[in-house]
Amino acid sequence: MNLEQFKQEEEDILEKIKSSSYFKNAQELSLEISSNPELIALSKKRDDAYVVAATTEDLRHKKEIEAKEANDALLSSDLVKKYMENYRAVKDILNRINDGILKELRYD
Repeated sequence: MNLEQFKQEEEDILEKIKSSSYFKNAQELSLEISSNPELIALSKKRDDAYVVAATTEDLRHKKEIEAKEANDALLSSDLVKKYMENYRAVKDILNRINDGILKELRYD
C-alpha cells in the first residue's frame, strides 16, 4: 500500500466513524448537554471548585469535595450517561483501529 492509498483508507475509516450512530448520537447529546441550564450550572460549579482547589491551599480539600459532588451529579444525569455511552463506543472503535495500526507498524 502506498502513501496515497493509506491516506484514502484513513479518510474512509474516519468518515465511517463520523457517520456512525454512536458518533451522531454523541454529537446530538453534547449539544443537549451544552444547552441544559442545570448541567451547565453543575459543570461551572465543578470547574470553579477545581480552580479554587488548585490555587488555595486552605480550601483545597473542601473545594475538591465540592468539585467531586458536582461531577457525580453531572454523571448521574441520564443525558450525560447516554452521551458517555456513545462517547465510549466511539473511543473504543478508535482505540481498536489505533491498536491495529500499531501492530502493523511494529511488524513492518
